[in-house]
Amino acid sequence: MKIINFIVFAFLFNSSYLLSVNDKVDATFIGYMMSNDGLGQIIPNLINVLNDKLSIKFVPTRPSMLENESEVVKSFSENYGTLENENILLFSEALWYPGGNHFDTSKLQAKLKIAYSMFESDAIHKNWVEILNNHFDMVVVPDKYYIGVYKNAGVNIPIFTIPLGLGNIELFKNNRKFKRNVKPFVFGSSASFWNHKNHELLLDAFIQQFGNNPKFKLKLHGKFGADSYQKIKNKIVNSKINNVELSTELFTRNDYIKFLESLNCYALLSKAEGFSLTPREAMLIGLPCILSNNTAHQTICSSGLVIPVKSEIKKPAHNIIFNENIGNNFNCDVKDVKEALLNAYNNYDKHLLLCKKRIAWAQKYDWNKLSLFFINLFKPKEIILGDKNLVTTDYLMTSSKVLYYKYMELKESYVQK
Repeated sequence: MKIINFIVFAFLFNSSYLLSVNDKVDATFIGYMMSNDGLGQIIPNLINVLNDKLSIKFVPTRPSMLENESEVVKSFSENYGTLENENILLFSEALWYPGGNHFDTSKLQAKLKIAYSMFESDAIHKNWVEILNNHFDMVVVPDKYYIGVYKNAGVNIPIFTIPLGLGNIELFKNNRKFKRNVKPFVFGSSASFWNHKNHELLLDAFIQQFGNNPKFKLKLHGKFGADSYQKIKNKIVNSKINNVELSTELFTRNDYIKFLESLNCYALLSKAEGFSLTPREAMLIGLPCILSNNTAHQTICSSGLVIPVKSEIKKPAHNIIFNENIGNNFNCDVKDVKEALLNAYNNYDKHLLLCKKRIAWAQKYDWNKLSLFFINLFKPKEIILGDKNLVTTDYLMTSSKVLYYKYMELKESYVQK
């Protein structure tokens, strides 16, 4: 790897360096806990995988849903402490919007402030740009696609990538034998009923391709998005389709896995994604998948292990939180979706040959493996001033002298035993 004008400073954060009695914790997490939510699952999973490696504090921004969390996570929620002048804080919250329960980021005090951020569009709101540039030292995004998005929007602090991980992957161990000649052949999707998740397009393609053919079935599961849900429900009723199952059941983790195991093919045609969990979780059991090839879905599609659907129909992305258009989303043509559904069915034996590769690929995103990247985010083994912003399992490199020297100053928070 080429490194220009680099300086290397070894932190040597190991057993020879200990927190002094009066020192603050290694990492302060600010956000909320909700494991069935993309952003809300970051903190509980980080606590689970890092609590025995780092000293951690949690400061909640809103009530958390803890019934499915581990006892370790529950204990952090009960004993979260207060927000003071922290060493390093990670802010993983999405309440930067007018009129909401806004967590005042201008009051965050820490030697190093990190935002974990995502937005399902090819742009971000101007308020986000201002907040990131003025109140944070660095931002971490879940997929490389968003490096360009944030830079183009005007974010000038260093941007790093650490993927959104998959939790409790041991629960996804699947002994089911996928078979070609099953009846019915079941397609399915599980995603919130927001418009950009595109349930309606999947429904339209299924109706046009398979109608009431008893050999096929479509299962649509989700929550939230009442308007979109009602529109889908009305279409099912008005089309008199009898092989589509619509569900808003609040799944436990085991319920959700059983749902995936009931399918022959998973499909998600989102118009934009941060780095969607459900396709990668479907891949954990080897399930063939159909995905729209846009935004962060491009990373999954580039694996060659899913059926990609061309997704280049650019439309303004209307955001219901800001109640305005923010950048663009990308839709698919129903004809291409129909072809993908047929591809999955007609070539199912071929797609099943990739089951083990899909499982192995998805397992890379186990939170236990990603924890090594987060450790080097909070306490780098080595910090390098180089030509890019990159965190690995061995070092953190930044092209920013400001950020580099902030990490150097953090070393002073530790004393040699």
